[in-house]
Amino acid sequence: MTKTSLFVPAIGPVLGHCWKNQKSWKDHDLKWFSDKSFFKHPISLVSSYFEVNREPEYRKTIQYPEKSILISDSGGFQVASFRRKGIPCKITLMDILRWQERNADIGMNLDIPLDQYSSFGFQTCLDQSIENFQIFQDNRQNYNFKLYNVLHGRNPGEIKTWFEAARKFCFDGWAIGVKGLPYQHIYAYMWLHEHDALNLHDNCHIFGVGGLHNMISLAMLSKYFDTNLTFDSSSWAMGSRTRRFYFPNDCRFYTEFRRNSTTNLLDVPCKCPVCQNVTIQDYYIQSNGIIPLLLSLHNLYQYIEINSMINIFVQDNDAFESFIKSRNEELLIQNIQKMFESYERGGCRLVENKHKDLVNPPLKSDIADKNLFRYI
Repeated sequence: MTKTSLFVPAIGPVLGHCWKNQKSWKDHDLKWFSDKSFFKHPISLVSSYFEVNREPEYRKTIQYPEKSILISDSGGFQVASFRRKGIPCKITLMDILRWQERNADIGMNLDIPLDQYSSFGFQTCLDQSIENFQIFQDNRQNYNFKLYNVLHGRNPGEIKTWFEAARKFCFDGWAIGVKGLPYQHIYAYMWLHEHDALNLHDNCHIFGVGGLHNMISLAMLSKYFDTNLTFDSSSWAMGSRTRRFYFPNDCRFYTEFRRNSTTNLLDVPCKCPVCQNVTIQDYYIQSNGIIPLLLSLHNLYQYIEINSMINIFVQDNDAFESFIKSRNEELLIQNIQKMFESYERGGCRLVENKHKDLVNPPLKSDIADKNLFRYI
C-alpha cells in the first residue's frame, strides 16, 4: 500500500461545542465522521487542555467512531500560552494522561514547546518536558493507545540536544514540534531516522503545519522514507474566526464574507459538498452562528482534497513536476531534492553543512525563566 502524509484537522472548542450540542444545518450535522456529514474524513486532532475538565468522556459524547482515529495533543502549547499571559493552569499531568487514555487512539506527552519569538529558555523547556515524559512513562496504564515522544528544536544543535535527552523513553512513535520552514521539519525527521529513533516508521506526527508548502514537502518526505506521516493544522477553521473562504482547490488564497461585506457575488463559486447545500445569501448572513462553521467546513474540504491530490501526484515524477510548476513551487522541491541527495551521500552532517541557510535560521534571544513552568 502506498504510504502517504495525511492532513489532520485540529478541532477547536467552538466546533467541539457544536458537536456536543448536536448543531446542524438543514439535513447535515457539522461533523466529518457521521452518517449526516457533508463529507467524511477518517482522522481528527483535539487538544486535551480544552476538554479534560469540560468533557471527561469526549469520544462518547461527540459519538466519534471507533474506526476513525482521534489524536490528542497534550495541550502543552495552550499551557505555555496561558502561562505567558499569567493565567494559572489547574490541570495536572495525571488529568491529561488519563483523559488521553480514555479518549484517544494516539496521544502526546506533555511537552513545553519552544517558540522562536519567546523569551522562554531552551533548557527550561527541555528540562520540564523531560520531567513530564518520565511521569507519563511511569504512570501509563492503557497500552492499547499509542503514546508519542516529542521532539523540539529551533536549529540542528537544539534538535540534537533535545533528542539525546528524550530518546531514553520507550514510547510508540514521535511527534515533531519543530517550528519554521518545511526544511526544518525534514531535517528533524532525517535526524530521527539516522539515529534509529524508537518506533519512528509509520508513527510520526508533525505539529501545527498546514498550507501548500508543508503538504508538498511532507508528501515528498513520506515518499522518500516510505513511511506514513500525519500533520495537523487549524488554519482551515479561519472561516469561523474571520469568515474566510478559500478558493476551490486552494489553501493559500481566499476571500472573506465579513460583517461589512455586501452580496456582490451572484452565486457560490464552489461545488464542494458543503457549498452545494448553502446559498450565496446564506454565506453573507451575519446573525447565524452556524454560517462561519460552514465556511470552515468548506475550507477543510479544500485542504483534504489538495492533500489527497498531492499524495497522488508525488508518486509520478512527471505529473508531480507539472503540478509544482502550476503552483510556482519549483524552488521548494529543488531544495528538498538537494537535501535528500545530501542525506544519501553524507547523512545529517552533510545536510547541515550544505544547507545551513535552510535548516539553521537565526534565533531570537533565548532568556531562561527557571520557575515559569512549575505549575503542576
